[in-house]
Amino acid sequence: VSNASPVEVVYFNLTDEIPYDDMVAVLALQGIVNRKQGHPRLFIDAGSLNFDWPEGDAWWRSYLARSGRIAWRDAPNHFCGLLDSLACSAEELHGLVVYNGTRKHRLFDLHTGDGYSTGIALTLAGLRSLLPVTRDMLSRSPCLSKLPISVDLVSRPSFPAGNRSAAWEWAVHA
Repeated sequence: VSNASPVEVVYFNLTDEIPYDDMVAVLALQGIVNRKQGHPRLFIDAGSLNFDWPEGDAWWRSYLARSGRIAWRDAPNHFCGLLDSLACSAEELHGLVVYNGTRKHRLFDLHTGDGYSTGIALTLAGLRSLLPVTRDMLSRSPCLSKLPISVDLVSRPSFPAGNRSAAWEWAVHA
């Protein structure tokens, strides 16, 4: 048992009520904010989206709270509430990468978007500490207007409609 003070961690309940493209942004944000700390800053409860142990994240939350190692701070269950709870600095979150969304309303919907934008946006997000967002997210989440758009994959003139090869060729050299 450690005598150290508990670490404050933001807790976000990721439910299947959140559109798929918002889930993409939430999970990318978790990777960005947790990567340079000596401890995690964001813990996501995936609930029923966790296929092998839907109760696992709740179990860990309880276990870590009882152990005194973590002091949980619940974030509101919408994207701007989460972003505000984390109070990310400009050194931590450099801006946005805008991509064509999948238009999925739930994880298991079959529509996959254009087949490349999400993957390219996530790659750039990880490499450059950018938050991957869609135009729809920009219109629904006013907090995102505080961040600069660093890469706009939607308006890339070098991506002819549906041309995966051109998109990935660009991404390899970006």
